[in-house]
Parts: sequence; structure tokens; C-alpha cells
Amino acid sequence: MFQSLMHWFTGLFSSLLGVSHLVSGGPTISRWLHTATPPTLTVRDVRVLRDQLLSSENWDEVGHAYAEAHDRHSGVIHTVDNWLSQMFFETGPTGEARRARAFPLVAQDPTREPDHIFSGPDLPLDETVRRRFFREE
Repeated sequence: MFQSLMHWFTGLFSSLLGVSHLVSGGPTISRWLHTATPPTLTVRDVRVLRDQLLSSENWDEVGHAYAEAHDRHSGVIHTVDNWLSQMFFETGPTGEARRARAFPLVAQDPTREPDHIFSGPDLPLDETVRRRFFREE
């Protein structure tokens, strides 16, 4: 159960202040790329929360629905980020073998590389996508 409106809105308002600072000439893009919540995800969170608030007067239900949606889309982004890190930054024979297998096919067909970071978390993400990216199919 959510403790209060202020409790679960605090992080959202902090994120919005970060967005307004960015828009007003604040931090550079490279700075927000290194944060846990880039402005695009914050804007998405605001939209999802707005939609949830408009859909019901039961704020406990709304809060949980928003939290589930947030966890799902941020989980997708984190999963893809982990896959990209494994592909591009893993060292040693395992990383080299993975790149040797996958890079030629990604070069021929760029759609093999998950595009969720740029296109959004609504794209399909499952074992088939992972195996296709790592050329394990």
C-alpha cells in the first residue's frame, strides 16, 4: 500500500526538475546519459502516471498499476542494456567468441541488434530476441 501521495510523487517531481534543468540549458546530454533515468523515460513515466490517474479514482490501484508499468518498461531497458554490455564490453575468450559469431550477422542485418534503448520498451523482448542478437539460434 502506498504511504501517501507525497511519498510516491517525490521521486517523480525530482525527475521532472531534472528535465526542466536539462531543457533550460542545464547538464549536457552526456551527463544525463549516465543517470539511471534519462529524461525520455521520465516523460514516459509522467504519461503513464497521467493515464493511470485518469483511468480510476482508486489511487491505491492507480499507484500499483503505474508501478507495474514502470517496472516492466525499465526492466526491458535494463535487460537490453545488459545484453549490449555483454556483447560490446565482455573481455576474454567468451566475449571475443560472442562478437565473432554475432557481428557479421548484425552487419548484414542491423535489426538483429535490440533497438529498445532508442525505439522504446514496447518492442518485443524475449528469449528469441536474445538468441537472435547473440546468434544462438
